[in-house]
Amino acid sequence: MRAHDFASRRKRTRGFISLIFALFATCTVGAGLLCSDERPPDVRNLMPVRVAIPENENAFTYYQRASKFKLFDPYDPKKPEIRWYDMTYGTVPWDDALADELLEKNAAVLENVSKALMCKAMRAPADDLGCSARGVPGNLRGAARLMILRAHKLAREGKHKEALDEVRALVKAGKQIEGSGLGQIGLIVGAAFKMIAANALLHLPGLGDEKAFKHGDVIRILDSASLDRKAHELAIRTEFEYIDRALGLAPKVGAYPLYGGPFIPVTCYSFKLNESRRKLAEGFRVCLANLGRKYADLVQPKVPDMSAFDPPSFTEMFGDKPVPKRSRVNNARAFARRNLIGQLIYASSVLSVRGAQRHGFEFCADMAGMKTLVALRYYKQKTGALPRALDALVPEFFEHVPLDPYNDQPLHYLPDKLVIYSVGPNMSDDGGDAKKDKCFKIDF
Repeated sequence: MRAHDFASRRKRTRGFISLIFALFATCTVGAGLLCSDERPPDVRNLMPVRVAIPENENAFTYYQRASKFKLFDPYDPKKPEIRWYDMTYGTVPWDDALADELLEKNAAVLENVSKALMCKAMRAPADDLGCSARGVPGNLRGAARLMILRAHKLAREGKHKEALDEVRALVKAGKQIEGSGLGQIGLIVGAAFKMIAANALLHLPGLGDEKAFKHGDVIRILDSASLDRKAHELAIRTEFEYIDRALGLAPKVGAYPLYGGPFIPVTCYSFKLNESRRKLAEGFRVCLANLGRKYADLVQPKVPDMSAFDPPSFTEMFGDKPVPKRSRVNNARAFARRNLIGQLIYASSVLSVRGAQRHGFEFCADMAGMKTLVALRYYKQKTGALPRALDALVPEFFEHVPLDPYNDQPLHYLPDKLVIYSVGPNMSDDGGDAKKDKCFKIDF
């Protein structure tokens, strides 16, 4: 009896070991079959060219130091709608004492920004996928507002040349950040710096008076703030580098081995590394080819429809009510997709870059509107009234009326409604409708 039990147990053990071996062999073969198309892409022509710059000659070093200082901000919680920089927009009364205190207590920030502006080059480090570097520009917006505060103070003191130099320096800072190799965040924050500078010009005390600020100097500053194509190209290439390097790290940090054993085929099916990299390279090449094209001629990279991917919300998963069938069905279909993770990464990355390109056209429209507003202000100061048409600004202020980047036609002007407008992304003239067109209000 005992011998029979022993033989039976040994037989079951052998069967179990055979089953494990067969399962392992199946997983290995399955993983091999699923990964058989893992041909790495050629991405050499997509990578940015990085030039080594000594630390003490790199503007990024000083911007990084400036970003680490905590700005003195006399924020009043009883008046959350009022900020100190509202003084520069004229929405709250100017306070000389407060301006002096802000500039004095934040002197270290402005000192580092001044050192950065004296550097001839700026390149962000490429280590840690740019994660630490990308946080720097966003922390510098306070420094940009301090520079504008100083410009307003100088203008109020009658130092008009110095005030314009301060605004010019802020535009330069924006261009440095744009071309720093920080990817899209560099483009966005650089454009924000230049927009802060443009808005500051419109609200500088004495603007419109040729004796204080010559219109040619003001318009040249706005012209210098235009979007640099080389900076935009570098940003796209850097963004691709960040994502491609992050994808390359996936197998090393456990995308494949983490789920070992029987889940290897599932993991390889839902995330195919080189297939994702090839698709990503294809989408980014389309984005690079769009540079220099007119808005109507932009080619949109093909993005997979991810609308079926509808994961249940936190409330649905952990609330009292049952998870809706909609989420169950859609998730089942979504997770059954081949290379689901790669498709999600590709869709989010390419849509983000495509959005940045559209943002570039919006920025160009803003600059065209700002220049026109400045010229109208000087015209009104000189003649006492606004012109009936923008052609009256030529050739004294412009060689031609500023163009709308969306359709390459002159900006529209409605003197009766006191508005200038661009047709906006829909490329349709809706008569200055603020909800459909991009409008600039004439409030002087």
